[in-house]
Amino acid sequence: MGEVVASLRLLPAEAETNLEALKKALAGKLPSGVRVYKFEEEPIAFGLKAL
Repeated sequence: MGEVVASLRLLPAEAETNLEALKKALAGKLPSGVRVYKFEEEPIAFGLKAL
């Protein structure tokens, strides 16, 4: 069976959003056999970060 690579950009609604909790929640919602290779935080503006 083949593998698929997908890149997603998550934009939180507030600067105070806990990105670590978001990462754990996202990884916990994935179906079996699906894994996250890595998370990257990207500064956007005014303290906001994209995940």
